[in-house]
Amino acid sequence: MPSSLRPYMGAYLYEGGTSFRVWAPFASRVFVAGDFNEWSTTSDPLVSENNGCWSVDVPGAVVGNQYKFAISYEDQPLVS
Repeated sequence: MPSSLRPYMGAYLYEGGTSFRVWAPFASRVFVAGDFNEWSTTSDPLVSENNGCWSVDVPGAVVGNQYKFAISYEDQPLVS
């Protein structure tokens, strides 16, 4: 899955889904978990943009969905 082409931080709604972006320069893995994926911390990985930001577009994530980022540093477990 490629990184998002939308330029905004946090959650940004677009027609048909939501773009997620977070600043996590020392992360080794980042996922977004929420109502839209039954709070799975592995279903929707974000892609590193090689500038400290991580992002992904999630089709089907809509207004009113709750979400959180799950972030892993090196070999540490995911922190959300």
